[in-house]
Amino acid sequence: MNDNVLPRERLEPLSKMLLDAERVVHKGASPSYTAADYEQAMTDLARYEADGVGSTAKAYARLLDEGDDRMEALYKAADAARVAAPSVPKREQAWDLLKSYASTARREDETLEAAVARLLEEDPACRDAYAFYAGE
Repeated sequence: MNDNVLPRERLEPLSKMLLDAERVVHKGASPSYTAADYEQAMTDLARYEADGVGSTAKAYARLLDEGDDRMEALYKAADAARVAAPSVPKREQAWDLLKSYASTARREDETLEAAVARLLEEDPACRDAYAFYAGE
């Protein structure tokens, strides 16, 4: 598959994202998608504009340089989605990542708590994440 051609199955989602971005920007509506979704739509739009002739990166830069209304709407919608998203404190994110990693690294017949304790002893990255969580 050519990376500079937007697959047909991405056209409908791109159209929906563009309509939603317009709604967010011009009507002040709440975003229906995440910031990452809008940012992916910006890349999809550039792929669509490149259409296999040029590179996606060049199309992306051209759209930004030209002040393309669609790109601007997607960008502003992504910003609005970031503001609207409930933020999880970074300390809590560190703990959630540590627990998630421990659940995947658990040994047979090992509890989650035992896996966390083991990883805190064995893995420097886990120790750093816990230290950040604990405020040390």
